[in-house]
Amino acid sequence: MINNYDKIANQYDTLSRLVFFKSQVNAQINQLHNIPKDSSVLIVGGGTGWILEEIVKLHPSGIKIIYVEISAKML
Repeated sequence: MINNYDKIANQYDTLSRLVFFKSQVNAQINQLHNIPKDSSVLIVGGGTGWILEEIVKLHPSGIKIIYVEISAKML
């Protein structure tokens, strides 16, 4: 499988915010309070991983996160 995200990995977050402004970021952050304590979360195709910092802010302990991203350059 060709991974085209490798080509834009360094600029992905900037481009995403340019296209969607903060609407995509805000929509994702607004859903984080729905994660129950002591739960497991699977994130597939999560891009650069910026959301991980936001999850830790709300849930500093007790959550198991499995993070999968096909583009090694995105991480």
